Amino acid sequence: MVERIYNWFRGRTVLGTVLADAVLAVALALPLLPPSIILLGGTGKAPLVITLVIAHAAIAVRRVLPWTAFIVVSLAMAVLALAPAGAYEGILPSAIVFPVTLYSVCVYGRPWRRMGGSAGLPGVGSARVDAGGLAALGVGVAGSLMLTARVPGPFWDRALLFGMLVVVCLACWGFALLRNERARQAELVARSLVLQERNRIAREMHDVVAHSLTVIVTQAQGAELIAARSPERAVQALGTIAATGRQALAETRRVLSLLSAPEEPAPQGYVDGDLKALVAGAGLVAALEERGEAVTLGPSARHAVYRLVQEALTNTLRHAGPGAAAWVTLDWAPGSLTVSVRDNGRGVGPAGFTAGRGLTGMRERFEALGGSVIAGPLPDEGFGVKGVLPL
Repeated sequence: MVERIYNWFRGRTVLGTVLADAVLAVALALPLLPPSIILLGGTGKAPLVITLVIAHAAIAVRRVLPWTAFIVVSLAMAVLALAPAGAYEGILPSAIVFPVTLYSVCVYGRPWRRMGGSAGLPGVGSARVDAGGLAALGVGVAGSLMLTARVPGPFWDRALLFGMLVVVCLACWGFALLRNERARQAELVARSLVLQERNRIAREMHDVVAHSLTVIVTQAQGAELIAARSPERAVQALGTIAATGRQALAETRRVLSLLSAPEEPAPQGYVDGDLKALVAGAGLVAALEERGEAVTLGPSARHAVYRLVQEALTNTLRHAGPGAAAWVTLDWAPGSLTVSVRDNGRGVGPAGFTAGRGLTGMRERFEALGGSVIAGPLPDEGFGVKGVLPL
């Protein structure tokens, strides 16, 4: 029953917030309002009592309508400060509601204008100061001066009291500023995570689309050239195109599913059957060799190896030239796995080699797992990519 009531309130954010603040208003009124009423004296007591009740009631909307609550409480404090001299002495306990609304308006109030940072107020570092919060702080200082002006006693006693009230206002404003800055930093972190996720999805789409389209274009061009003199091989090429297209569609659906469920990436691509199928259907002469004793890799490591081989074979199809072949080697060592892909194509000269999105994605995947990737033209001929992954 309690859980159902809690869920009902959670679905009604405004109502739940008001009710929670209403509980706070009651919690403050119970210990503060009765002694404040007792301290009031004279025949004009009723208006001041109503003023105190309204000030306490305003706490119920301190988050939903923060500026309204702050203005109401400020006016109530002004009425108390301007009350006749014999109405009461000292500061009423209910005055505590003012710093509560001061903090609330600095945290939940809509900013008037952001100041501060590198080009703003000195001494606040990277924090952004709300002009409305500063205005509210000024009202608090002015109200503190008005309240202490009616307190009897020596000047220095009143000055000490005024200083204490100002310190309370500054503390409320400072805590609100710190809270807002932490919230801003959390928002920046969240945005950074979203950007990283988008970049990861972009890399996945690049790997899927670039490899599949390269294979499809290469097979289609080959089928067009040999269709007249070797229909059987042309039909085989068309079958490869269809299989590659189906695989690309399946991978595209998986990558796009990350947009709706990024917490369950479920990476595909393994060092066993999937990798062998990738090499066999690469659209060129390619061979896969394994050395050493293989061990079981985690999903992220398997995925990184699969994408490295896929991107390297795609680059061979694009740049190695006609008739090029590729060799894929998995070298299992006691503490690491070395994945190398080399070809015998025309390659790219050292002056013309630049790391594109695919090679950058390789490095990022391996570095995230503590590994490294190097790529570049081979000494004799062709191009090579080597990735080392710690086990």
